[in-house]
Amino acid sequence: MKEFLQFRERFTSALLRATMLVALLFGVVTHASAQSQVTGKVTDKDGLPLIGATIVVSGTTNGVLTDQNGKYVINVPSKESILEIEYLGYAAQKVMVGTKTVIDVIMQSDTQLVEEVVVIGYGETKKSDLTGSVTNVKMADVK
Repeated sequence: MKEFLQFRERFTSALLRATMLVALLFGVVTHASAQSQVTGKVTDKDGLPLIGATIVVSGTTNGVLTDQNGKYVINVPSKESILEIEYLGYAAQKVMVGTKTVIDVIMQSDTQLVEEVVVIGYGETKKSDLTGSVTNVKMADVK
Protein backbone atom coordinates (compact mmCIF):
# COMPACT_ATOMS: atom_id res chain seq x y z
CA MET A 1 0.00 0.00 0.00
CA LYS A 2 2.87 2.36 0.85
CA GLU A 3 4.42 1.77 -2.61
CA PHE A 4 1.10 2.50 -4.28
CA LEU A 5 0.76 5.82 -2.44
CA GLN A 6 4.31 6.82 -3.40
CA PHE A 7 3.60 5.90 -7.04
CA ARG A 8 0.37 7.90 -7.02
CA GLU A 9 2.15 10.92 -5.54
CA ARG A 10 4.92 10.81 -8.18
CA PHE A 11 2.37 10.29 -10.98
CA THR A 12 0.24 13.22 -9.77
CA SER A 13 3.31 15.45 -9.51
CA ALA A 14 4.47 14.51 -13.03
CA LEU A 15 0.96 15.01 -14.41
CA LEU A 16 0.76 18.46 -12.79
CA ARG A 17 4.14 19.46 -14.29
CA ALA A 18 3.11 18.22 -17.74
CA THR A 19 -0.17 20.15 -17.54
CA MET A 20 1.66 23.33 -16.53
CA LEU A 21 4.15 22.88 -19.40
CA VAL A 22 1.34 22.47 -21.94
CA ALA A 23 -0.41 25.57 -20.57
CA LEU A 24 2.84 27.56 -20.78
CA LEU A 25 3.49 26.44 -24.36
CA PHE A 26 -0.08 27.28 -25.34
CA GLY A 27 0.34 30.77 -23.89
CA VAL A 28 3.60 31.33 -25.81
CA VAL A 29 2.05 30.15 -29.08
CA THR A 30 -1.02 32.32 -28.52
CA HIS A 31 1.18 35.35 -27.75
CA ALA A 32 3.36 34.76 -30.81
CA SER A 33 0.36 34.42 -33.07
CA ALA A 34 -1.00 37.76 -31.80
CA GLN A 35 1.83 39.47 -33.65
CA SER A 36 1.49 40.06 -37.36
CA GLN A 37 3.98 40.75 -40.10
CA VAL A 38 3.92 43.88 -42.24
CA THR A 39 5.89 44.24 -45.47
CA GLY A 40 6.31 47.13 -47.82
CA LYS A 41 8.55 49.39 -49.85
CA VAL A 42 9.86 52.89 -49.14
CA THR A 43 10.46 55.11 -52.18
CA ASP A 44 10.92 58.77 -53.05
CA LYS A 45 8.41 60.76 -55.13
CA ASP A 46 10.05 59.50 -58.35
CA GLY A 47 9.62 55.85 -57.31
CA LEU A 48 13.31 55.28 -56.53
CA PRO A 49 13.92 52.98 -53.53
CA LEU A 50 15.35 54.53 -50.37
CA ILE A 51 18.08 52.24 -49.05
CA GLY A 52 18.52 52.25 -45.26
CA ALA A 53 15.28 54.02 -44.32
CA THR A 54 14.28 53.20 -40.73
CA ILE A 55 10.91 51.70 -39.85
CA VAL A 56 10.15 51.54 -36.11
CA VAL A 57 7.02 50.42 -34.25
CA SER A 58 6.08 53.53 -32.26
CA GLY A 59 6.79 53.25 -28.54
CA THR A 60 9.06 50.19 -28.92
CA THR A 61 12.63 49.37 -29.87
CA ASN A 62 11.36 47.07 -32.64
CA GLY A 63 12.74 48.45 -35.88
CA VAL A 64 14.22 47.51 -39.26
CA LEU A 65 16.06 49.12 -42.18
CA THR A 66 15.03 48.93 -45.81
CA ASP A 67 17.16 46.77 -48.12
CA GLN A 68 18.77 47.74 -51.46
CA ASN A 69 15.33 47.62 -53.11
CA GLY A 70 13.70 49.81 -50.46
CA LYS A 71 11.77 46.80 -49.08
CA TYR A 72 11.22 45.88 -45.43
CA VAL A 73 9.56 43.26 -43.24
CA ILE A 74 8.62 44.03 -39.62
CA ASN A 75 6.64 42.25 -36.90
CA VAL A 76 3.99 44.38 -35.22
CA PRO A 77 2.35 43.51 -31.89
CA SER A 78 -1.19 44.61 -32.80
CA LYS A 79 -3.36 46.28 -35.39
CA GLU A 80 -3.25 49.48 -33.30
CA SER A 81 0.51 49.74 -33.88
CA ILE A 82 1.91 52.82 -35.61
CA LEU A 83 4.94 52.63 -37.90
CA GLU A 84 7.36 55.57 -37.90
CA ILE A 85 9.31 55.86 -41.15
CA GLU A 86 12.37 58.14 -41.35
CA TYR A 87 15.10 58.86 -43.88
CA LEU A 88 17.68 61.66 -43.90
CA GLY A 89 16.53 64.61 -46.00
CA TYR A 90 12.88 63.47 -46.00
CA ALA A 91 9.95 64.35 -43.75
CA ALA A 92 9.21 61.60 -41.20
CA GLN A 93 5.90 59.78 -41.62
CA LYS A 94 3.65 57.85 -39.25
CA VAL A 95 1.31 55.14 -40.55
CA MET A 96 -1.29 53.18 -38.57
CA VAL A 97 -1.10 49.46 -39.34
CA GLY A 98 -4.78 48.53 -38.89
CA THR A 99 -5.62 45.44 -40.96
CA LYS A 100 -2.99 46.15 -43.63
CA THR A 101 -0.22 43.62 -44.23
CA VAL A 102 1.47 45.61 -47.02
CA ILE A 103 2.33 49.27 -46.44
CA ASP A 104 4.19 51.09 -49.21
CA VAL A 105 5.40 54.58 -48.33
CA ILE A 106 6.35 57.47 -50.61
CA MET A 107 8.61 59.88 -48.74
CA GLN A 108 8.44 63.64 -49.37
CA SER A 109 11.69 65.61 -49.36
CA ASP A 110 12.18 68.06 -46.52
CA THR A 111 14.29 70.91 -47.89
CA GLN A 112 14.37 72.65 -44.50
CA LEU A 113 16.58 69.86 -43.13
CA VAL A 114 19.22 70.21 -45.83
CA GLU A 115 21.60 73.17 -45.57
CA GLU A 116 24.70 73.95 -47.61
CA VAL A 117 27.91 73.25 -45.74
CA VAL A 118 31.28 74.67 -46.70
CA VAL A 119 34.37 72.70 -45.68
CA ILE A 120 37.28 74.92 -44.75
CA GLY A 121 40.90 74.11 -43.98
CA TYR A 122 40.45 73.89 -40.20
CA GLY A 123 36.79 72.89 -39.80
CA GLU A 124 33.40 73.42 -41.38
CA THR A 125 30.66 76.01 -41.24
CA LYS A 126 27.31 76.84 -42.82
CA LYS A 127 27.57 78.86 -46.00
CA SER A 128 25.30 81.53 -44.49
CA ASP A 129 27.66 81.97 -41.50
CA LEU A 130 30.77 82.35 -43.64
CA THR A 131 32.47 85.77 -43.72
CA GLY A 132 35.64 86.69 -45.52
CA SER A 133 37.29 85.54 -48.70
CA VAL A 134 36.54 82.15 -50.20
CA THR A 135 38.14 80.53 -53.20
CA ASN A 136 37.51 77.28 -55.06
CA VAL A 137 40.38 74.96 -55.94
CA LYS A 138 39.90 72.27 -58.55
CA MET A 139 41.67 68.94 -58.06
CA ALA A 140 43.21 69.25 -61.54
CA ASP A 141 44.94 72.47 -60.42
CA VAL A 142 46.31 70.75 -57.32
CA LYS A 143 48.05 68.08 -59.39
